[in-house]
Amino acid sequence: MRVAKPDGWSERRMSREDYCSEVRQVLEGMAEHAARQISACLDKVPAEAVAVSFDLFPDQDGEGLLNVRISLEGPNLAVLQRAIEEHSAIVSTTIGKAGLEPPFPLMDPFEDLGFSVQDALVDEAAAWLLELCAKLPPSTIAAPAFIRSPEGYGSNLPPQIAST
Repeated sequence: MRVAKPDGWSERRMSREDYCSEVRQVLEGMAEHAARQISACLDKVPAEAVAVSFDLFPDQDGEGLLNVRISLEGPNLAVLQRAIEEHSAIVSTTIGKAGLEPPFPLMDPFEDLGFSVQDALVDEAAAWLLELCAKLPPSTIAAPAFIRSPEGYGSNLPPQIAST
């Protein structure tokens, strides 16, 4: 299997478990910043919001890029989204000269890996988000909250995070 590193592609075997372990290490390195973003975002949720959605967006090619955003549901959606937009991006993957930032393992999308990178990435990110949200004060999430993958990835998404 080919895995991208800043100095080029390297050949090595990587199981789903190995991949998820590397993804988890990257996510854990972002946990403090993500927890601050989540708290700041949830503090701005208008009372009119009827639900909070943690949306997980893996790249469609299966290379291992991930974006995580908080969105709201309710009346006058544009107004709701504008209220949280400053803090709604929890994870934003970019490609720079040094590779991915954050440094998720970049997979070769043309190789048969024996598992779906998108499903593994979404499942691991969902588990991480559940852990982060469990550490929030009980009244932080004032509306029902869900983890979703709008493109349908993930094999183990929880039905609901919290409702207080």
